[in-house]
Amino acid sequence: PRLLLAVDHEGGRVQRFRVGFSRIPAMRTLGRLHAEDPAKACEEAQAQGYTIGQELAAFGIDLCFAPVLDRDYGISAVIGDRAFDAQPETIVALARAFRSGLGKAGMAATGKHYPGHGAVTADSHHELPVDRRALEELHKDMLPFDALIGDGIESLMMAHVRYAAVDPVPA
Repeated sequence: PRLLLAVDHEGGRVQRFRVGFSRIPAMRTLGRLHAEDPAKACEEAQAQGYTIGQELAAFGIDLCFAPVLDRDYGISAVIGDRAFDAQPETIVALARAFRSGLGKAGMAATGKHYPGHGAVTADSHHELPVDRRALEELHKDMLPFDALIGDGIESLMMAHVRYAAVDPVPA
């Protein structure tokens, strides 16, 4: 069987292919637009997803590691403007539209970083972040993931975080 080809290509500072590809803005721009005009923001999210899907598929990529479903608490430099917003409802609306665009282009989506990476400061590429919040707080971060899982999202990327209220082992 053919190898599955995947790429971390979500727009903004995490857009692995640049030469010959459209510049996709950070997803936070869609969150800001959503505050002013929700319908236009969802339309733009779908268009961005479609553009990413079309361009990646043209190069034989099967799976896009996007969208980010994390909530932005304003403390994680790693997540930051990669997140659509801090509000779960806004994240769900924009992520659904983005995924729809990917799907129209024949591209599978990956929700990340399950169960949520936005409430820790450490960069998980360099050290192990520890989220010490209570389980009830962690559940609030999972609302966007729950919604997209319910929709049938094709894959999830785990957060490289230890959730002290859940388990001593990182997700």
